[in-house]
Amino acid sequence: MSTAATQPGHASRDNRSVGPLAAFGLTQARQIPLFLPHRWDDLRHPITQFDFKSGDVGQMVLVHGVLSRAPVLNTRPYPRLIGQMLDDAGRALEFTLYGTAADLDTLRRTLPSGCRVHLFGKLDFAGRALRLKGTQPVSPEWVGKLRPIYSGKQGLEPDVVRRYVLNRLKAQVPDAANWLRAQLGESEINEWHMVSGLPMRVPLERVLWLAHRPRTPTEGCAAQQVLERLAAWHALRDLRAAQHLGVTRWHNPAPWEPQARALGFALTKDQRTAVGEIHKDLSRLQPMRRLLSGDVGTGKTAVFALAAISVVRGGGRVAILLPNERLAEQVHERIIGWWPDVAAVCVTGTTESTSDLTHAPLLVGTTALLHREIGHMDLVVVDEQHKFSREQREKLVGDGTHLLEASATCIPRSQALIRFGALTVSKLRDGPVKKTIHTRLWQAGEQTKLFQQIRETCTSGSQVIVVYPRKAGANEPGTGRDRKSAEDMFHLWERHFPGQVMLAHGGLDQDENRAAMEAMKSGKARILVATTLVEVGIDLPGVRRLVVMNPETLGLTQLHQLRGRVARNGGEGWFDLYLSRPMKEKTLQRLDVMTRTTDGFEIAEADLRQRGHGNLAADSNRQSGDDGVFLFGRHVGFDTLEAVAAKIA
Repeated sequence: MSTAATQPGHASRDNRSVGPLAAFGLTQARQIPLFLPHRWDDLRHPITQFDFKSGDVGQMVLVHGVLSRAPVLNTRPYPRLIGQMLDDAGRALEFTLYGTAADLDTLRRTLPSGCRVHLFGKLDFAGRALRLKGTQPVSPEWVGKLRPIYSGKQGLEPDVVRRYVLNRLKAQVPDAANWLRAQLGESEINEWHMVSGLPMRVPLERVLWLAHRPRTPTEGCAAQQVLERLAAWHALRDLRAAQHLGVTRWHNPAPWEPQARALGFALTKDQRTAVGEIHKDLSRLQPMRRLLSGDVGTGKTAVFALAAISVVRGGGRVAILLPNERLAEQVHERIIGWWPDVAAVCVTGTTESTSDLTHAPLLVGTTALLHREIGHMDLVVVDEQHKFSREQREKLVGDGTHLLEASATCIPRSQALIRFGALTVSKLRDGPVKKTIHTRLWQAGEQTKLFQQIRETCTSGSQVIVVYPRKAGANEPGTGRDRKSAEDMFHLWERHFPGQVMLAHGGLDQDENRAAMEAMKSGKARILVATTLVEVGIDLPGVRRLVVMNPETLGLTQLHQLRGRVARNGGEGWFDLYLSRPMKEKTLQRLDVMTRTTDGFEIAEADLRQRGHGNLAADSNRQSGDDGVFLFGRHVGFDTLEAVAAKIA
């Protein structure tokens, strides 16, 4: 759901005009018709003959009959009302209603034996008999109609939202239609109207009404499709307008080829191409907006370092933003090792803050850069872009600043910007070393076999990282019992591999984590039990296997980054995803992407389609999830954006 519908200058409006809908980002009454239902309950055809068959299981139905007895309230193991109703032929149908004990008790008093009711629910088996599950009483006003279902929030029931929207819909539709005409133009509205399946004679006001109160689901979906396509066109139009970023203050990079000699190794073909593309962008009057996409080990650091040094040699200033102190120190050390004469300054949370940074030609640091006075930068490099919010990335970027972002798997919003022409990309496909990583999804119950393979890896002289999404134990709220923590499991691993296991997570101090990494680097330890702390900035050449426990809790981007820790110096490696319990099909399909490809750009594409593209507006800070810019409660999917982009190309 989008909260981006608030237009500039509207955020300060009195939210009382939208009542409870302010919780969804609405600020003006004319936005109410743009807060769309996400589906409809079909209450058009009440069933009065309960001659259901097993093939009807799973269907949502509206039934009408008489209660054979008053429902009984059960509170264990959870509150529910259990009752029975009869059709005109005397056939019985059991039903169950869920809710709080207090609400169900109140409802029970309104359902005496012998009363006639309409109930809506899903047909399911109770033993061998069919019953109605998840039942809701239906008031007579909705019988024979489609009932729109709106989103709710904690403390704000969907029924309350529905009443508020529908009570104000008729009064606000004209204002919403006029606003859309002013924003989009009548010709654009007509063009996108044509492809929806609705007759052209239907005015925009009618489209808005049908998006809430259609006569058929097909009619409702067609009306919402018109609004979705208009929203997509509006988003892409603004996105392309935002590509005109003004004029750079600096565009005179020094030749990069002489600087590359200091690296001490030959660049790959992809690296040379990427540096050339970036250098060309840096020479233009329009500020660069480019993504450097490359898997772990493909040499992104050398590429953006060459871009940075070309700017510095040309008289410009550069800031390189990195996600943690260890990585910032590593990149700083590499740069001064390659070009010792450059006054590169490392800025982290533990560095001294007394020095004047406003004239330093090259700054390498963490988010500490965001809290220091550093002056105007001509180039900003953001490594591991998915670790930062858009707001953080843009905070360093002033008027006319070039921006280069780097990632093994770009965030969905960036992937969408690439697809729709607002962000260019340079890809690093081949690394300096060749490696083959085998990825496997292990089901619950295969623990013994996985453990044996871990033991064999250690016995062969290689090392293993075991990642747990949680760092702490039982004091960490909101987690299931089956999701063990790194701290809990460290002792178990130590029992099986005494003296060979180290622990690393964000709750330990830096010295403890450094000691763990050093023990792994020196070969004193065979197994590192850790959290996703090891996702970036960790270089352990001896690691041949990485195991992720409860991978369903992590995104594809994180999983791909973790896989990049394996076989850093080339050769064969193994990446294991262990599920401690059975998963839904949707989760398995998402994780299966990791077993099908090791291409970070392909994984980012899958992530985009699964998670959504995020808010594409220039001032958006949302990285993923669908966003229709001026719609609420109804996302604009990637396929719709892609179709509209193709039509207006």
